[in-house]
Amino acid sequence: MKIKKILLVIVFTFLMILNVRASDIQLTGIIIDGVPLEGFDPEVESYDLNYPSSKESVRIGYTFDQDQFNVTTGGSSNLTLKSGKNVFTITIASKDNPSEKRTYTLNILREDARSNDNTLSSLTVAGKKIQLYSDKYNYDVEIDNSLKKVEIKATTSSAKATFVQGYGERIGNNQVTLSNGDRTTVEIKVQAENESIQTYTITIIKSNYKSNDATLKDIKIKEKNFNFNPDILEYNIEVENEIDKINIEALANHEKAKVEYEKEVELKEGINNLVIKVTAEDGTVKEYKLNITRKAEVALVSDIEIEDVDFEFKPDVYQYEIKTTLDSLKFKVTLNSKTATYEIINNDDLQDGSIIRIVVKDKEKDKQITYNFKIINPNKKVTPTTPNDIDDAGTNVSGSGFLKKYEMYIGLITFGVGLLSLLIVLITRKDSQIM
Repeated sequence: MKIKKILLVIVFTFLMILNVRASDIQLTGIIIDGVPLEGFDPEVESYDLNYPSSKESVRIGYTFDQDQFNVTTGGSSNLTLKSGKNVFTITIASKDNPSEKRTYTLNILREDARSNDNTLSSLTVAGKKIQLYSDKYNYDVEIDNSLKKVEIKATTSSAKATFVQGYGERIGNNQVTLSNGDRTTVEIKVQAENESIQTYTITIIKSNYKSNDATLKDIKIKEKNFNFNPDILEYNIEVENEIDKINIEALANHEKAKVEYEKEVELKEGINNLVIKVTAEDGTVKEYKLNITRKAEVALVSDIEIEDVDFEFKPDVYQYEIKTTLDSLKFKVTLNSKTATYEIINNDDLQDGSIIRIVVKDKEKDKQITYNFKIINPNKKVTPTTPNDIDDAGTNVSGSGFLKKYEMYIGLITFGVGLLSLLIVLITRKDSQIM
């Protein structure tokens, strides 16, 4: 029973502590200039207070249970009021557990009696007085093209207004240096007494201006990406052999600049020198040079070897003489292209004068080349029996093989010729008898 009572006391005490955290961490009152704040509610944490511009300061006090809580404030209890919004905080926290706390906020608004006039009453640019309008803050001013610098004079409408540092008048040593282009933009910023700012934007335009901008904004090559910089006038660019033509687009920085170049260019192998000429509106000329190197074509075959035969292979040499007494040769062909294939033709029963052909094809590249290997074999020379046995194409027509193949045709031709001769004789005799 005693243990149960002890446990009940502990639980009751814990609940009391929780109850203090939940509801008792609060001020009992807020006092303004010695008077309790009207409408104060310990559960309400934010209050708005309004004062006229004549109210320069306020004394803030508060009441609370000093045995259980500590209080801190966000500012001096004797608060000097600035024009506009002033924020004051009061934070009350438990002494036993400082993380358990509550903050009250006083939003004190003092009427701002300061001037809000941030306008100009006069503006003069390069000696020209500008007509100002109350609802207009952007002005264009045309000046003589020969001017390099101009003065800007301005007057604020309110004596209490000032210019933002760096954005005031431009006179004396602080004159505006005009840009190389036809327009220069200048800002005048006026700050009112209440710190509000108004910006006037003045665009100074040169009359009869002709641009000297002969630069390019970009050069684009459809078939090749490269980094372009308007200030770099020469580029070395390399492309693969498969690229035999490029398309170029050059864009001028200034709309009135003239750009001359060849838009579509056929590339030869090696270096191709191209020039893009830019003429500015005032006649200034600048040239951008493109040195485009088209790589040499990669041969379809990198090497050909013949077993037991010494010879030097070169990819660009297509005719070879091979001295050998072998009836056939064993070739090893190394190709450069994965899509290429090859075929070896006439590599059987080799004789003196035989020609072996290695035909290499690459359908993907639409290309075909042939390497010819002429056999020199003094042991297997073929000589015709008589000069007449060789036809005009160099084909041997003597021997039983030829006669067996053509003897029937020769017999028919001989029979036809004989029959025709007999008919001619008979006709000739008959005509003689009639006469």
